[in-house]
Amino acid sequence: MTTPIHIELPSLCDGTALVAFLATRGLVGSVVSANDHCEIEIRDARDSDELRREFEAALGSWLAQREPPLIPASSPERGYVLRPPAD
Repeated sequence: MTTPIHIELPSLCDGTALVAFLATRGLVGSVVSANDHCEIEIRDARDSDELRREFEAALGSWLAQREPPLIPASSPERGYVLRPPAD
């Protein structure tokens, strides 16, 4: 099994929207935490590098369509963090 990808978003609404969008791209995600922010996790049996490439392509498409915008950052410990530009 590959290492899961973790994505932190500002709200549950953003997290569920991203999970739904990823599903249209063949990527399965789930909400794993929803407190003051939302964290989703992507797990898949495919190669970690392939999964990350496909996720990053899908994330880029989702972010390009999104309003208001979110700015992505990556962190070795936390995966991806998506925040509004002012944060």
